[in-house]
Amino acid sequence: IMENIFPLEKSGTQAPKTIMLKGISGIGKTIVTQKIIYDWASEKCCKQFYCVLSFHFQELNLIRWPISLKNLILEKYGELAPVLPELLQKPNILITLDGLDEFKHQLDFHGSKVYKSVDDVATVAEIVVNLLNQNLLPKATIFLTTRPTVSSVPKKLIDKNLVLAGFTSSGTKEYCLNYYKDIRIAGIVYNYISGYDSLSALSFIPLYCYIICTLVEKIVTKGKDQLPSYRPPLTVTEVYHQYLINALQHHGRGTEVPSQQDPSQVIGISVKQAIFRLGKLAYKGLLSNMILFDEEMLNYYGLSLNSLPSSFLTNVFTTQQYGEQCLYSFFHVTLQEFFAALYCVIEIGDNDQTLIECLNAWCLGEVHQSGNIHLLEDITQDSGNLQEQLQTFTKFFVGLLKLIKDKSLTGLIESNNDNILFLLKKWFTVCFEDETLTKHHFLILANCLFEFQEYSIVKSTSPNINEIQLENIKLFPLDCVAINYALK
Repeated sequence: IMENIFPLEKSGTQAPKTIMLKGISGIGKTIVTQKIIYDWASEKCCKQFYCVLSFHFQELNLIRWPISLKNLILEKYGELAPVLPELLQKPNILITLDGLDEFKHQLDFHGSKVYKSVDDVATVAEIVVNLLNQNLLPKATIFLTTRPTVSSVPKKLIDKNLVLAGFTSSGTKEYCLNYYKDIRIAGIVYNYISGYDSLSALSFIPLYCYIICTLVEKIVTKGKDQLPSYRPPLTVTEVYHQYLINALQHHGRGTEVPSQQDPSQVIGISVKQAIFRLGKLAYKGLLSNMILFDEEMLNYYGLSLNSLPSSFLTNVFTTQQYGEQCLYSFFHVTLQEFFAALYCVIEIGDNDQTLIECLNAWCLGEVHQSGNIHLLEDITQDSGNLQEQLQTFTKFFVGLLKLIKDKSLTGLIESNNDNILFLLKKWFTVCFEDETLTKHHFLILANCLFEFQEYSIVKSTSPNINEIQLENIKLFPLDCVAINYALK
């Protein structure tokens, strides 16, 4: 794979200088970046590079003041100080920039000032722009990762575009074997996953495959006869809901919830409050493209990590050290999106008007609010492609509405909104009847419809779908499953 990403220069051809890797959340973009660094350090590949400098946009979000590229490098790689001036003269440097979709600043490729010296002081966004424009370190190779729907980089600046497609069927089988280290158990789980279209579609994403394996592991180890009776998660929301329940199994600091009892029925008030506050932090961070949080921000949202069950935190929250600063983040950005959706569902409660206005804003980018819906305070008509950035969040939100309707969140969320089915049937119908519905919005709606898993809505809305235009849109297995479901 590395030879495909970084081909060696051949006679008469020039190796690509700027490479962009795209992939949906959880597909493994960060893992690929880490593999590049590991393989280079162990001299397995990428030997053409004299040095590799790796940055994540999470880190760059923490830079709040103008800085030079040289000092930006020294902020992370202080040990390079004695040799950095000489190092930056080398033509064969690789710079990895992971997670452009998580960058909180806009990249202005037309109005940004030109900087050519590594000593020039600029904003971190201007430094990124000048690196990609090859004004700064023009001989360096840039490796950039992002989600497919979020990229403001002009096509002319990218020499090579790559798409991370995820696991094939054989890849899922191999992952199961590597996860369980037991051929028999791995075979049982893989055959089980293959028996469900929804699980097969989910498992092509490595992160989801990992979560599915952790969920099924408990059942498999208790006895193979229990697996056939296990009702598998059908949607992304159900996968993450079961993952949360799994994390709550030991929420009482060593006290396990009896296996026959749903943990969401018996969790304490303190943990329930913590979930709400984590969700609020997650939502505010999501709107501002922030996924790293310092202790001051945790305190602002009333979160004290010392008071939270360590077993719960291990599955949800992680700590990272940046210099002398200790920062916190969710286990994965999709988990942050899940908690954000959980918070919004709790906040909206049984307010029907707020529910519809939020759906219009998050899914369609339509903001027609009177100013009294605090969940939409930071969203305006000029929020750009925010609805595309919130695709996973909106899928979780609609999926959680389904769980509320089915009383699957009783004990975790107290909601008695019996109008959910009626409201969503009407909302989906109106959306699909709109002749100006864009292909991007159609895909978002189809995925949300699949998450809700209510055939009566599909029966009502599918006759209104007369034509689908999806040219130039990269479809993943889950998208295909959702489209098929929407057209039933």
